[in-house]
Amino acid sequence: MINKKDIVIKTDVRRFIPFREGNALKKFRTDFQVKDKTLRMRATSAFYPLVATIVESIYDKESYRNGFTLYKEATGDGYSLLCRNDIDILFSTEPSESQRKSLIESGREYEFVPILMEPLAIILNKENSVNDLTTNNILDLYLGKIKNWKELGGPDLIVRTYQLTDGNGSHTCFTKLLRKTPLDINHKEVPTMPGIIDDVADYPGAICYAFWSYFTKMYSHACAKMIKVNGYTAFDSGYPLQHPIYMIFGKDNPNMEIQRIREFLTSDEGQVLVKEANQIQRDYGEDL
Repeated sequence: MINKKDIVIKTDVRRFIPFREGNALKKFRTDFQVKDKTLRMRATSAFYPLVATIVESIYDKESYRNGFTLYKEATGDGYSLLCRNDIDILFSTEPSESQRKSLIESGREYEFVPILMEPLAIILNKENSVNDLTTNNILDLYLGKIKNWKELGGPDLIVRTYQLTDGNGSHTCFTKLLRKTPLDINHKEVPTMPGIIDDVADYPGAICYAFWSYFTKMYSHACAKMIKVNGYTAFDSGYPLQHPIYMIFGKDNPNMEIQRIREFLTSDEGQVLVKEANQIQRDYGEDL
């Protein structure tokens, strides 16, 4: 018998490669087309499926160059490439303080164009009976003010808070919730998104966060669950923990296709495509 704690639900990122036969991308039709073989775009890991869908919809198949036109990057690597002018467009959430400093030190000005709001999911172990927290509850848990889940009507378990290392996109978004208040010194810092999800799946009293897109499309675990915040699910428009996904590029970039893509993605037609493209989820595996 397979132990639930051993069941990891992950997606092979190759299933999202644009124009690859049998990929998992939804197909959208639009008259807007890009035929530039020189454009270099990167998407941070959580948003690669979304951006890959956009690219397959708007790109001319003969002009798309796999691994050059689009590639998946960690958030920090994506911002480093942008600062060095090694890419033209980065799709990501906002930079951390250190990444923002690097952007300033590069001597260039950058445009941040919001294209979609992304929920930051709060994740608990499935053995925890708590299914809804307020934003104040989450603050108190991470500040060490709530130390046992029974204080929130849950099981008699010591709270163990997990946090990603600085520079991760979801960490940057989560720290905005904390309003720069120092974290409880007992939180556990984890360098990778799969690692933090696995840790929460391993201990019933654990809590962490992850971008909704990553948890629903890329990596989750049979013993981990998303919960409501302030009574809203991550699918609801009233969900409080939402952050923009940006199309980011240097203002001095002379490639006119960048402005064309910007205008399309912020148009009514483009927004319909972006929102529908973001609904792609794993189409295999079992959420237990």
